[in-house]
Amino acid sequence: MDFDGSLKELQAFPKNAELAAKLLALQDETAKAGDADAFLKATTLLTDTYLYMQETDEAVAMLSAVLRDNAFEDYKTIVAIVDKLVQLLLKTEDFAQLETVLEYRSRFVQNVPSQAMMQQFYLSVCYEGLRKYDLAIRSLVQVADNISSANVVSKYLKLAMLYLRTQDLGAAKNAYDHAAVFDKGKKNEMFYLVESDILFAEGRILNALKAYQDFFLRSKSKVRYLDRYITINTRLGNYEEAWRFYKEYEKKASTNVSKNYRLELYQ
Repeated sequence: MDFDGSLKELQAFPKNAELAAKLLALQDETAKAGDADAFLKATTLLTDTYLYMQETDEAVAMLSAVLRDNAFEDYKTIVAIVDKLVQLLLKTEDFAQLETVLEYRSRFVQNVPSQAMMQQFYLSVCYEGLRKYDLAIRSLVQVADNISSANVVSKYLKLAMLYLRTQDLGAAKNAYDHAAVFDKGKKNEMFYLVESDILFAEGRILNALKAYQDFFLRSKSKVRYLDRYITINTRLGNYEEAWRFYKEYEKKASTNVSKNYRLELYQ
């Protein structure tokens, strides 16, 4: 069968339920034919179709089923599909399932340095989401600093946040200072959030509020880390402001695809 021709034809279809059904059928046909390349292309287009239709759970279920069926064993196909699933689980912050998928992924990437490095990044995010902060720190520390300056900054700012979770204020401040070495102008907006967290841990609540406001004004996403503002105002006794802010952003947060973030905000 001319799978390339079928794929080219389907790529011209509007992304809807009919296309998804056709791609599921093509997935089955390419698997039976043992054509890994065509199977991967069909799976990629099917994933894109589900996401366009805003059916993230369907995409996750489909990719999980592909891995469970184990139709192909070659490195390229497996890692490509696993990484698509990892990206979706990171987006939805379904960390329990992500941990299982990363355990599976580790079998294929441990001898590939670039993929092994990404594995540590993924694990640190996953463990943080599961509130296994010591494991998150251990994973992130294993990432060498021979990466881009922007990634080094992100690494140490995240380490600062993780150290605060373990009540290690000194280590958090050291990590923050180390990040600043690579970004003296603090172009990364997360500097202001981490600064706010550090000031809050030091009991300097008004300063923490100012730093958070600086972060919020610079932030491109207005639905992340909203809990900080609510917590700070609650500590200051500004209950009306905390409630006003919560009600203003509750609707936006409720539509957030992240299950974990919605849980954190409502707690």
